[in-house]
Amino acid sequence: MIPSFLLGVLSNRDLLSQSGGGGTAVTRMLLHFDGANGATTSLDASADQRTLVFAGNAQLTTDEKKFGSASLVLAGSGGRVEVDTPGISGDFCIEAFVRVLDNNSSRAVITMPGDLEIYRRGGTNTMAVWTPTLFGSSLELVVGTWHHIAFSREGPTARLFVDGQVGTSFTYTSAIPSGTSYIGSYNNSSEVWNGQVDEVRLTTGAPVYTGTFTPPAAQFSA
Repeated sequence: MIPSFLLGVLSNRDLLSQSGGGGTAVTRMLLHFDGANGATTSLDASADQRTLVFAGNAQLTTDEKKFGSASLVLAGSGGRVEVDTPGISGDFCIEAFVRVLDNNSSRAVITMPGDLEIYRRGGTNTMAVWTPTLFGSSLELVVGTWHHIAFSREGPTARLFVDGQVGTSFTYTSAIPSGTSYIGSYNNSSEVWNGQVDEVRLTTGAPVYTGTFTPPAAQFSA
């Protein structure tokens, strides 16, 4: 088996053997958020080459990033990145590196069609999933620190990971329709992220992570 710490630099054909899934792992979105300081455009490095729409005050910053030359920065209100994502009925994984700058309000990492939200709960500073049923965890985000967040589905089982640790596991069989996903907000306006987001990747056909793992140590490759 391929060691989990190498997942961040593996190609799609390697992801399948690691996950144990029966389909074909395909990167459907890969956002490095690289670019000039203050830029309001960035590219999808996956073969799908999805168009990103920077809304409100969303922009790139070179002052703080996990990998590469920049990251997405959001100021807690009025900003988000919109991107159309495919319909998903089987195994998948959505993941990102995040850095939050407060612990007072709920902050969305990403909301996908069908009301699937991966977010940091206000007050508790813990990560959670909204499906639209709440599935919480005890895994906290440290303000001002980069964390790896992943939400995967393997068959009927969904898992939320924070820095490679399972925060919660539950049954989730709903199909995710195609449509607009919102990075850094709940739908198109609320629970806006306050801080940075980097290395957002959507993989379909394999869950990528099914148990405890070491977070990727390098920029993802398509």
